[in-house]
Amino acid sequence: MTYEDAISQIEPLRYSGDLDSLERRATSLEAGTLAESPEDYLRFMLHVCDMLSSHDFRDYERQTSLMHQFALRALANAPSIPVEVELRLLAHQEEALGTSSPGQQWAAERHTRAVRWLKAMRRLDEGRKEDFDFSDLPALNVAPPAGAGLPAGVDAGEVEDPAMRTQYEEALAANHQKAEEFMRQWTLRELREHYGPLSLRAIRRAYARPPFDLAELQRILDEHVLDDETKRSLMRSVREEITAQSR
Repeated sequence: MTYEDAISQIEPLRYSGDLDSLERRATSLEAGTLAESPEDYLRFMLHVCDMLSSHDFRDYERQTSLMHQFALRALANAPSIPVEVELRLLAHQEEALGTSSPGQQWAAERHTRAVRWLKAMRRLDEGRKEDFDFSDLPALNVAPPAGAGLPAGVDAGEVEDPAMRTQYEEALAANHQKAEEFMRQWTLRELREHYGPLSLRAIRRAYARPPFDLAELQRILDEHVLDDETKRSLMRSVREEITAQSR
């Protein structure tokens, strides 16, 4: 089942307030989209989580619990996940934090979740170029070689001279690649600005809940190469929150 087919069947329930029907239908469509393709599956599962996050089904605790379950299954079942989709699914899990009860099961879940946040942020950072020049914009229209006597943006087939046509095609391809990289770097920067603070907040909230395990948190931070200042700041904020709870 394609993503479009699945969406056409789930969308009528968006404003229904009927969580039972939504859960049944989403679960029945889940396997079909996974069989179609991992991409369709992830898009569908993210769509379901977005629905549960943005609409009032008149049972907040249950709808956030369902959102958590769908996000968790999507993260577990897809063999590879684009970093933007992974971060959005993790953010949905963060929204549903209150549905996880403190205890050993929660301790294992938060470890998995914290590691996943940090790995996703590392993936994002590995793709970013800190020195990328956003002032160096790609051309809106590439000019053909001067000798062609044609305006910028003309189709390459209009260039009669074979050598000039080849030169122009190469210039068009280079500009297209430059535009794609510009958009990729811009997107990665936007994701970093949005999800960087959210990832640290998610980890802080998770480890400020019992059972407390600051040693485990320190190990996780050391393993996933956060800079020293970020590690110190996060550890300090978790300690402060735990202390505040004990007063």
